[in-house]
Amino acid sequence: MSRKARFLAATIAIVAAQLAPGPALGAPARTPAARADQVGRTFVFDYGDFVVRVRYLSDSQLHWEQLKGPTIGLEGTEDYGVSTVRPGVYFVWWQEKDTSIVTQVVDLERRRVHTTWTSPDKKLAAYQGTIVPQDSAPASRR
Repeated sequence: MSRKARFLAATIAIVAAQLAPGPALGAPARTPAARADQVGRTFVFDYGDFVVRVRYLSDSQLHWEQLKGPTIGLEGTEDYGVSTVRPGVYFVWWQEKDTSIVTQVVDLERRRVHTTWTSPDKKLAAYQGTIVPQDSAPASRR
């Protein structure tokens, strides 16, 4: 095996290990920084053609509601996983009750969100949008 192939295999193994399901919620452990930045907060993710409000209820559960778009009024409460990319930037993921899968890079510093959505019939769509905080930061960050 070439050096490049070994490096690629090792990189894939490391990433796969980070994303592998953990025992509690099928997600890797959450980091304290992610909890401090998100829990108890509400954000509006504006993708242009559709808008979604997300409230992080706890370090393992969120509620979303579509405010604008083709399925306005659709909402759900989901178990989610989160991993800190760097302070203020998080990789967030969950599987909805209809089996669709959402992954996001949430950049609170730049107020940008990058989302992929895999539909129940395995069609993939990608969206980029802006983040509008709907409340202030947790007391511990003020």
